[in-house]
Order: sequence, then structure tokens, then C-alpha cells
Amino acid sequence: MRHELKRKQTADTDCTKRIRVEKLNLPALRKLFETRMQEDFPEVELKPFPKMQELYETGHYLPLAIRDNSENHDLLAYALFAREKAEEGHHYLLDYFAVKESERGSGIGTDFLREMEAHIDDAETILGEIEDPDHAADDEEEAVRLRRRAFYLRNGVRETRVRAEVCGMNYRILEAGGATSHSAAEIRHILDRFYRRFFPEKMYREEVNVHIA
Repeated sequence: MRHELKRKQTADTDCTKRIRVEKLNLPALRKLFETRMQEDFPEVELKPFPKMQELYETGHYLPLAIRDNSENHDLLAYALFAREKAEEGHHYLLDYFAVKESERGSGIGTDFLREMEAHIDDAETILGEIEDPDHAADDEEEAVRLRRRAFYLRNGVRETRVRAEVCGMNYRILEAGGATSHSAAEIRHILDRFYRRFFPEKMYREEVNVHIA
């Protein structure tokens, strides 16, 4: 997750009185990438758009917009999921999640996380990444990472024992949704499938290490 009780519901159904969630089409995803994502994420953390487009066009990407549930429908936040076929439904990885700066602390992120499965109702697994506080450069960065971790845990997301080193970054792996947690070995295998799709084989071998702590 770069900076998150199943019930059947379509992706553009209102999940609370404040927000409306809808799937983005490819032109809208491109516009999001060229504007908001450039402001919300360091360049080093952004996939090249052609890779996002490839994932989208092959059914391996689900971009969701979280909008103001009023007449203006302002974009308040967005959540971009990668997905892989599972035995029943799909495995999902929360690839990018960001809330509009002026809305941070307003509860928009919490509203979405608590209703997340209503908009990906075929999810067998929902995983996410957070930067590992143990590898922070200084106390200030560690505090930011711990606050981010606390936010997810406060909203029902579980921390697993799986860790990932990707292109020099260290991540802890989280699991959301469902009544049953997966084992660390299962999560490691699922996450490995995502990374193998994201990276060319040579880069995967050199830059990716998924392990159990």
C-alpha cells in the first residue's frame, strides 16, 4: 500500500453518505497518473504508465475513485489495486492509496477501508504494503511510518509476518478483509505472484526478496 463482512454491491454504489466509489476507465486512470499521482508519490515509487496500462488491459488492475457524494463529485481519494486470479475470485494488492491533502484526517480513508470489500466483492485475499518502520532513515520518518501502520490496524487490517524488499525499499505486508487469515506461507506465495507480474525476470531476481520474519 503505497502512501489500505462481504456483501454484494456494485462498484459505483454509495458506501457512506459522504463518499461514492466508482471504477476508473483507462483515460481517467491516465489523467490521474499524470496529475494527482505525480503530487502524491515520489517518482521512484511510481510504475511507468505503460505497465499500468498493460495490467489494466489484461484484467490485472482495478483503479477506484473515491468521490464526494454531492453534486460536484470531487475526487477525494483513490485506491489502485493489482489483482491475480485465485481459486475462487481474485487476490488483490492495494498498489496505491492516497487521500486529497485537504481531506486528510477527515475520515475519508477510514470510510473507504471499512467498506472496501463491498467494491471488490470477489476478493479471496486483500494485501497491502507499508514501509517498514524498522528501516526508517530517522526518528521523524519512523514516526510517520508508525502512524501509517496504526491507521491501517485501527481500521481492521492485520499485520502479517511477511516482509518484502523491493528495489531497495523494505515493506511489511498487511492483510485485510475476510473472516479467515491466510498463513504467512500462503501470503508469501500470493505476493510473489504479484511481483513476478510487475517486474521482468532479471529485475525480479536482482531486486525482489519476499520472506517470512
